[in-house]
Amino acid sequence: MSCLTNIPEYKFSIEIGSIFSKKLRWKDKFKEPIILAGYTFQSQFRYSDGELFCDLNIDGSITIESSTGTITLTIPKDKTRELKKFSTGDWSLEYKVADGEFKSLIRGSWDTISEVTV
Repeated sequence: MSCLTNIPEYKFSIEIGSIFSKKLRWKDKFKEPIILAGYTFQSQFRYSDGELFCDLNIDGSITIESSTGTITLTIPKDKTRELKKFSTGDWSLEYKVADGEFKSLIRGSWDTISEVTV
């Protein structure tokens, strides 16, 4: 990911009944990490019909490693168990600095993978 005016898109596949965790690295135009001190993030995953599946500030977590520009999105397996086979939708990650407004950083679509081992 880089700090661009165009919002990058990325597709995720979520395994039903498993922990979903993705690390994203935010870099500047010189491919150097953005230092994340002072940033706040929010992220939601919605079904294709717009219904909320997961708000990571409530149902999951967003953790950061400030010095490396790393943002980790995590949805626990109890939440991914709610997904049905062939579920699809959209997600986004937004950020703000201090008292500013939230702005889109990255977004995309998601689909499901059936759990193999139960």
